[in-house]
Amino acid sequence: MEQVNIVRSAFYPRAGVYAGYNYGESRSDFGTFRNNQSYGPSVGVFVNFNIFNGLRDYTNVKVQQIEVDNSRISEENSISTNSARLIQAYRNYDLARRVLYLESENIENVQQNVDIAIKKFDLASISSVEFREIQLQLLQAQNRLFNAQFNIRIHELQLRQLSGNLEL
Repeated sequence: MEQVNIVRSAFYPRAGVYAGYNYGESRSDFGTFRNNQSYGPSVGVFVNFNIFNGLRDYTNVKVQQIEVDNSRISEENSISTNSARLIQAYRNYDLARRVLYLESENIENVQQNVDIAIKKFDLASISSVEFREIQLQLLQAQNRLFNAQFNIRIHELQLRQLSGNLEL
């Protein structure tokens, strides 16, 4: 709004003072004044008022008001965009937490399957290929758990970054 007031000041009269010191000398070969010399201080006051300049001042005020409105809208847009990003980051973090919880439960279930498979393998009721598949299921479950832990850390860092709480 301050910029609009600065542009609006063109409608007001301008006043000022001036001061100076002049020295002038002129010589002429002909005429009544062959030598003219002037020197000394000069001071004065002036007032300037623009009567009509083709409505440029009025147009400048309108343009400045539009620029102020555009900057306000841009600021509001940035705030809402950042808010939306923060909400989405929190939702991603919450989803990653849920996935981590499910993967940790899955690890317990797969570990129970491995324990059962070991007992069956000792009793020779399953083949070594089946036993190996159950072991691979445990490794895959552990891999998914590590990925879930990694993802939750990534989403936590994104959430901290967007909220402005990221410390390096």
